[in-house]
Amino acid sequence: MKAVTARPAEDSVDLLARIRRQFNDSAQLKLKAHDALAEPIARATEIMVKCLLANGKILACGNGGSAADAQHFPPSCSTASSASVLGWPLLR
Repeated sequence: MKAVTARPAEDSVDLLARIRRQFNDSAQLKLKAHDALAEPIARATEIMVKCLLANGKILACGNGGSAADAQHFPPSCSTASSASVLGWPLLR
């Protein structure tokens, strides 16, 4: 088994620069996503609300990782208390 040795200080500077770059890249991507996706998300939200107000249902399904997303989708849209106040069914 190899012994773990401390790395030179210059490696930690490179690491800090890499971390900062990752944060910056993530922030830039979110700003681009905002520009591209804000309007479609708002339209989708309006469609879903109209569906629920007309006593419709929104079904979410998936396979693998998408199934996990589908399971988390309904609770992220509303809480049990807000759904019951509005008289909407809440499936989990």
